Amino acid sequence: MTLIFSTSSMWTSAIIRWFTRSRCSHVMLGCEVMGIPMLLHCTDGGVQFTPRKQWFAENRLVAEYRIKPDILEGVKTATEFLGTRYDYMSLVGFVWVLFWRWLKYKVKNPLASARAMVCSEFILHVDHKDKIPEWNELEYETTTAEDLLVLCEKKQSFEPV
Repeated sequence: MTLIFSTSSMWTSAIIRWFTRSRCSHVMLGCEVMGIPMLLHCTDGGVQFTPRKQWFAENRLVAEYRIKPDILEGVKTATEFLGTRYDYMSLVGFVWVLFWRWLKYKVKNPLASARAMVCSEFILHVDHKDKIPEWNELEYETTTAEDLLVLCEKKQSFEPV
């Protein structure tokens, strides 16, 4: 199981990278389904499986890390979110969160939905048993893909692929 960070040349990707001051605009899980490399992620259309080859035909790999702790049970639980909508309004709310973060204040995302999610929020759900200690203080509605990438680079629970 790997954690994959990507970006693209699409305008939405550029805006996400600019606002979050990030190298990536998307985070997802890499896995195999019946021997086929797949991605489990929340993107346009919601939480879904996408063939890895299809995704990277239009997107660029930024980084990939193997997840050291066994989170398979959490991934199985996270599949209950398949079909959950993508939270477009939450992206707008991230502007508010990031502005206050820049001022060293911690605030909630005022536009986060309880019935939809963004990519980084979905990824945090795979660790429902707290097997990744560096994620324990992260909040679903305010964590960005860049936040996760920075934690992966510390190589505590992750190793580069």
